[in-house]
Formats: sequence, structure tokens, C-alpha cells
Amino acid sequence: MGRQGGAPAAERRAQLSQACQLRQRAGLQAPNTGTVYRASDAFLRRGLQDFRRAMRRLAECRSRNHFPMLQGDGDWESIDLPRWT
Repeated sequence: MGRQGGAPAAERRAQLSQACQLRQRAGLQAPNTGTVYRASDAFLRRGLQDFRRAMRRLAECRSRNHFPMLQGDGDWESIDLPRWT
């Protein structure tokens, strides 16, 4: 796994370090860190199935010009900020 995204891991770390140093010299805060995850084939297949199902449902709603609400009774659902905010 030495190469991901076209550059070796050590080269990517050096580029990130250089970018952080430039930001600090400019008086900017260091960027937030992030994590990259690799989705499994099963995860991607499931996502594609869900996407296709949703697109078929949208096409059906458009053809009938009927867009049912997600709430079964058709009433508005009230939402608010959590109490801790």
C-alpha cells in the first residue's frame, strides 16, 4: 500500500507538512485533520441499489405528478433544536 492517490505516503506527509508551515507563516490556523475511508464493494453495491431504487421512485412520482409526503398521515412534523443547545 505504498502508493495511494498517485503519491507515496511519505511524499503526501511532506506536502501536508509544507502546506501547514505556509499557513502558519501567513498567520492562519492549521487545517482540521480528516480521515479517508475505503468503502467495501458490498457497501458500494448497496449504495448503487438504493440510488437506483430512489431514482425509479422519483421517475414514477414525476410521471404521475404525485409526490407523496414521507409522513403517512400527511401532517407536518414539527422539529426544534435539541434542549442542550
